[in-house]
Amino acid sequence: MLAATASSCFSQPYCKVRTFTIDDGLPANNISEFGLSDDGMMWVSTWNGLCNYDGYKFSRFREHFGAGQVLTSNRLKFIRPNSCGDIWCSTYDGKAYLFDCTTCRYIDLDVLVGNKVRHKFPVRNIISLPNGHAWVLGDGNINLRIDEGKIKNHGGVSLIDTRKTIYRGPIRKVMADGNGREWVFADNGVGLYGSKVLLPFKFEYMCHVGRKVYFASRDGRFGVYSDRLRMISVPAPVTKINGMCSFGSDKLALACDKGLLVFSTRTSGFRLVSVQHPSQPSADVKKVFTDSRGRAWAFSSGPGVSLVSPDGSSVRWLQSEADGWMGTTSRYPVFHEDDNHTVWVIPNGGVFSYYDEARGCLVPYNLNAENSNRLPVSYILKYKKDAQNNLWFTGNHNLTLVNFNYYRFKFTPTVRDADVRSVMKDRSGRIWTGMHNGYVTVTDAVSRRMMYLSPDGRLTGVPVRLTDEGVYALREDRYGNVWIGTKGRGIYVLYGGRGGNGLAHYARSYTDKWSLSCDSIYDFCEDDAGRMWVATYGGGINIAAMKPGGSMAFINGNNVMTPFKDKAYNRMRRISAAPGGIMVASTFGGIVTMSHRVDKFSSMRYYYTTHIQGDTTSLLASDVLNTYVSRSSGRIYATTMGGGFQVAQASSLLRDNIPFRRVEGIEHEEGTIQAVVEDAAGSLWLVRESSLDKLYQKTGQYEIYGSNDWEEDIGFTEAQPYVSSRGGEIFLGVIGGYLSFRPGQIKKSRYKPMIVFSGVQFQGEQQITPILGKTVLEIPAGERNAIVYFSALDYDGNRLIRYAYRIKELDCEWSYTGMSHSASLSHIPAGKYTLVVKSTNSDGVWTDNARELKIYVHPTFWETGWAMLLYVLVGLSVIFSLFYVWRLRSNVAMEKRLKERQLRFFTGISHQLRTPLTLIDGPVGQVLSEEPLSAKARTYLEFVKKNSVRMLELVNKSLDLKKLDAAADDVDAAPQNSDEMAVSDNMPQSAATVSGLDFASERITVLVVEDNVELRYFLVSSLSSSYNVFEARNGQEGLEMAQSRQPDFIITDIMMPVMDGMTMIRKIKACPDTCHIPIVVLSARTAINYRIEGLNEGIDDYITKPFSVSYLKSRVDNIIRQRRQLQQAYVSKLNAAGDGHLIYKADSPGIADADKEFARRLVDYLEPRISDPELKIDDITRAMALSRTVFYGKVKSLFGMSPIDFVRHMRILRAERLIVESRMSFSEIAYSVGFTDPKYFGRTFKAKTGMTPSDYRKKYSQLS
Repeated sequence: MLAATASSCFSQPYCKVRTFTIDDGLPANNISEFGLSDDGMMWVSTWNGLCNYDGYKFSRFREHFGAGQVLTSNRLKFIRPNSCGDIWCSTYDGKAYLFDCTTCRYIDLDVLVGNKVRHKFPVRNIISLPNGHAWVLGDGNINLRIDEGKIKNHGGVSLIDTRKTIYRGPIRKVMADGNGREWVFADNGVGLYGSKVLLPFKFEYMCHVGRKVYFASRDGRFGVYSDRLRMISVPAPVTKINGMCSFGSDKLALACDKGLLVFSTRTSGFRLVSVQHPSQPSADVKKVFTDSRGRAWAFSSGPGVSLVSPDGSSVRWLQSEADGWMGTTSRYPVFHEDDNHTVWVIPNGGVFSYYDEARGCLVPYNLNAENSNRLPVSYILKYKKDAQNNLWFTGNHNLTLVNFNYYRFKFTPTVRDADVRSVMKDRSGRIWTGMHNGYVTVTDAVSRRMMYLSPDGRLTGVPVRLTDEGVYALREDRYGNVWIGTKGRGIYVLYGGRGGNGLAHYARSYTDKWSLSCDSIYDFCEDDAGRMWVATYGGGINIAAMKPGGSMAFINGNNVMTPFKDKAYNRMRRISAAPGGIMVASTFGGIVTMSHRVDKFSSMRYYYTTHIQGDTTSLLASDVLNTYVSRSSGRIYATTMGGGFQVAQASSLLRDNIPFRRVEGIEHEEGTIQAVVEDAAGSLWLVRESSLDKLYQKTGQYEIYGSNDWEEDIGFTEAQPYVSSRGGEIFLGVIGGYLSFRPGQIKKSRYKPMIVFSGVQFQGEQQITPILGKTVLEIPAGERNAIVYFSALDYDGNRLIRYAYRIKELDCEWSYTGMSHSASLSHIPAGKYTLVVKSTNSDGVWTDNARELKIYVHPTFWETGWAMLLYVLVGLSVIFSLFYVWRLRSNVAMEKRLKERQLRFFTGISHQLRTPLTLIDGPVGQVLSEEPLSAKARTYLEFVKKNSVRMLELVNKSLDLKKLDAAADDVDAAPQNSDEMAVSDNMPQSAATVSGLDFASERITVLVVEDNVELRYFLVSSLSSSYNVFEARNGQEGLEMAQSRQPDFIITDIMMPVMDGMTMIRKIKACPDTCHIPIVVLSARTAINYRIEGLNEGIDDYITKPFSVSYLKSRVDNIIRQRRQLQQAYVSKLNAAGDGHLIYKADSPGIADADKEFARRLVDYLEPRISDPELKIDDITRAMALSRTVFYGKVKSLFGMSPIDFVRHMRILRAERLIVESRMSFSEIAYSVGFTDPKYFGRTFKAKTGMTPSDYRKKYSQLS
């Protein structure tokens, strides 16, 4: 459970090993060959086909047997990536193929070369040179030299028949020097292709240094070629050369049978270095490698490996042995130097090891795969390195990738699986950690021995808990005392910081107000006055103070300090000091700031900053985890629950609602920021749950550090980080221990990975279509929704790789996709576009590696030029049709306007003529009918009468000829109103309703509204004999007089100034005070639509000019008679119920809704007051909300009687019912209906009913 020793130092290298099997996507576990293409993609040939690895997955390219099959077998012997991005392949039957990465199809070499080779020849090897040419070597004399840029177009093939050239025998190999020249190694020597140069020695090795090319043969020959070959004699003991490579800038290292031969290209001198050693007696060096420090590594036939210094003056024999059966071995020498300049080797008879520069020895290293269920890799058969100096190798099976790194972050275990919630380094260099399970460990700075703090204050090597609660805070004050805060057990203080009896415990006491306010301690902070501030989760701030006598007191809200305004602020996680004596507290409710430079703590003022809904300058959340004060910049940073990270925007912290803004680039999706710490260079380190963000305050740039940077699976806790004042080392709490690092040694990789576009997936398709070598991606017209996949070829790991893309022609800004390595193309219109993708490397650093992919979205037919032409033709046709229709409609409209003008002209003339005709016809008719005339005068007036009628007919006929839509003549007369008023009751009709109304007691008042003076005078003169007539000149005056005078009848014209007659009618009918007044229209407008409009507005008749005065009088008398019948119907609706109460039934369709409502309201008001002898008309008018005049006119119009008579009628009506249905005396009845004098009641009753009360009772009692 417990670990008591620290882990290895920062300089120790480590490897990340990933072994790929068929479960990871390999076509087969048997690997025949692997290699990198120029874009950095790893290609692998297996016994079951070809595949590649893009850092995320393997893509297989297997042939399916049947129609279209090209390969004779999927069992590939070897592959050779060429300079054009394609892959040369060879099967085990000796056939050669070219895998075209653009089409992802295999091409048979026989098809490509055509007639160059008349018979098939087995392929022994394919050599692809950097200069763009490939050599296909056969078993015999036939060979091919191919221009890789032309071969796919069946060109660039040269047949090399050694029987017809300077070369003899099979060509063993072809190599290119630094100048791109091709050297052909044949049995009779080495020839320079394209020239007649033939070096007549069977050289095996070639090395280009400067402008010279050096050659060496197995039999010990050595020469240099510049313009000609010059042989150089090697020292006499040397008879065999086994290898050659460059050694430093001006030396060559030759592996020979007598040791290592060092040749100086500057002096042309040799130095023979012996590699013999007591443990390795063999002098025969089989293989030699050189490293970046200029040293040579010589592998002999004996055990181990010899390390030769750059000047050859010293040799160190090295060997590494496996620990038991563990360790990775190889039959052949393995040498690899990583990016950190660490040399990794497998010496003869040894295991995979690295060279420890400090100790000068090989250190065995077990290549354990990440999956702990797999055993360490045991054997290396073939190996290669990639552009990042990662090691790829294969053994008996599978493919393994090894990434090399250093422990830049040092993990020190403490208590296994325990969360370290606090960490601190004291002035003695000891590391203190507090665990969530109550352990406190102290690690010695020199011996690295870990001790435990016991409850008695002693340090012991035996694991023991200080408390059964978590230790959440550690702090050493300026006096060397160590303050230990627990979650639930208060504070422990180890005075002097040494083990012994100096451990004091302080906890909350409910009887002591000077004790702690809460036992959950989350943080300590010492202010510039030396006072220790304590942050409690539940009790707010406590300030430790020494009492006289040496006891400890805590100043808090229970004694002299003012409590916070809300209990949420008492739940405090962190307390920190800002410049100027300001203290900043991070709480559950927000941030609290205050100044400790006060005379009394009771006068300390608090300032609150919290989250405000809708305010973008407030905190992202009220639950604040940390508020960090930067030492270098003075900025205040806040981290809130949910991953928010903000910086304060105010110059003063002593204010409410300090404005904050988001820190750009810091994403909350990466996880909650649990803690913040600043290094010596002023950069901020943000501690998340499983990663670290480094923020450069000056530039705003940030870097991400994650699992790629430490070997263990690290999970960070909420422990407050600690920065050592000496050396700037940072300590972070993690699960099971603490992580420490020196920020100055942390450097991010600047490697720029190549981006490759790997595939596209169209909507509705399950398979991803490869697009590896395509320069243009064509999207079919019907598949506009697609996903393009891409990868940054950084094989150090993809966990921190982030991507961004944009389409040049559509997007101004980058779309950041995070870890997703795909771009979604949705509904892109037809056209040509450029997809641009960029990424970070495996260290999360954005690099200048943008890669472009041309995209051509095929148009549908409706988006092609033919469709555009069709659109134009259809558009022109539509425009022509619309123009043609417009012309026709314009002509029709013009004719219609002309006819309408003619019609308006004739209508206007006819209207103008009708009024004079009316003034002629009307007076003449009056004179003829009413005045005594001579025969001659009567004859002449009859001529006038006859010709006025004839002229009216001519006017009507001329107008009708212009009215093409007219279908009938004007109506000369209106029908009489035939509505019937039906009244039914279960008792005989009251005599009061029949004979009690005096309709003829007053003359009818008529309002004439006419703008023509003569016609208005004529109408007033004609009607004055029968009615009281008053007049108005226009609609406005008519409306005002109707509202003020309340006439019984209105006669009006339509066409008038100021306000026309129809508007006046509409307003009169809309007003409840005047809506009951009947209206007759006199108008020169004869069209039927004008009549319909008037009837819809509520007029009683529409009479056209010229008109007959007799007809007008008859219509007025008829309408008044109908109104009287309607009044009688209203009165007939008044009845008395069986209990004597009055009821009103307004169910006749001839009664308007507004009048029904008025009558109902009036009866409802009078019914309970009918017995009141003091009832006054003024009371009734106030109750009905009407003026006395309007009320009088309304009652008179509806009921045909004055309000006084109507009240009297209501009383008599109730009296009738009481007389018939009750046994009350007549005096009692008189009083109950509002009469004060029974005699007057009897006279009134007889006047209304024609009978005395006693006769009425006798008559109707017998009927009932």
